[in-house]
Amino acid sequence: MYQLTVERSSPLHKQYLKGLLPIIPDGDIAAEMYEETIRISQESGYTHYEVSSYAKNQKAMSRHNFSYWQGMDYLGIGPGAHGRLTDAVSNERVRTFGEFHPDKYMSLCEKEGEGIRKITPISFHDMAEELIMFGLRTRMGIPRSRFKELTDGESLDKFLDKEQLNMFVENGFLVDEQGIVDDKIETYVPRELLSQWTHGGGIRPTKNFPSLKF
Repeated sequence: MYQLTVERSSPLHKQYLKGLLPIIPDGDIAAEMYEETIRISQESGYTHYEVSSYAKNQKAMSRHNFSYWQGMDYLGIGPGAHGRLTDAVSNERVRTFGEFHPDKYMSLCEKEGEGIRKITPISFHDMAEELIMFGLRTRMGIPRSRFKELTDGESLDKFLDKEQLNMFVENGFLVDEQGIVDDKIETYVPRELLSQWTHGGGIRPTKNFPSLKF
């Protein structure tokens, strides 16, 4: 569940400028709404497994979204769609950007067989930043083995400020685990991803982490 953002030049933005929308809540009210959403969801039996995601059981977790959060490949199909792919030969990772305008997208598909307007390489530094940023959106966190696999063998600890990490751990915001420790981990990590924690563990948020409550 996401709070709606009014993007400039969108139809919604035009309605907002014309005064056709209800009053948009400020930051404090939005935060209260977020807390209330979490409370109601938990009382209804849902697990808060990602900043904006809830599920009643493991089968209901979004495998599609986990592909984003855990650095997996995905196809970007359609006008304006982004993709992330790995070259099977060179093992190079790239981002794909679809043409924005539907007519131009269709024209490009007819001429070239695809609607991609740009392809850019992903450095392992960029990949590292994504894995850390997206990983901390989830209760699963950042498995060390997954991080190493997707950053050409780099260590997760190399990219973290040890002093800052220790501060977050000591204050109860993060857990630095060596292997699976939490006996409830299957309630917020898809079964097929559990093995990533058996080799080197990882770093994951606790219930005190600002954006996650469980």
